[in-house]
Amino acid sequence: MWTLRARCRTSPQRSITAARERPTLVCHGVPQAVVPHAADQQRQAQGVARTEVGFHIAPAQATVDNLTQALAQLLPDRSPYRAQARQLQHEFAALGGVPRAAALLEAVATDATA
Repeated sequence: MWTLRARCRTSPQRSITAARERPTLVCHGVPQAVVPHAADQQRQAQGVARTEVGFHIAPAQATVDNLTQALAQLLPDRSPYRAQARQLQHEFAALGGVPRAAALLEAVATDATA
């Protein structure tokens, strides 16, 4: 899956990412243009589009023009996609991250042994 990450104003990064990186990008408030190629990447790309933190671009539609248009919408500081990515970032942070997940798992394990 190719992901164009709108991290900086002048040079977006292109990388092959695994599904596990998607939440990491969201946790940092990074809008994304995602081109899925295999496995569950289609679902991940749909999630990016559904939550309005970026674009799901079909491989056949991943032309220079389409990617340029997507980045032109993602990169501006006042982009609604950037704003939504930041909103989702705050929502993820409010969930408590790894410490909260560990506490919940410990509580479940404790209840199961009681």
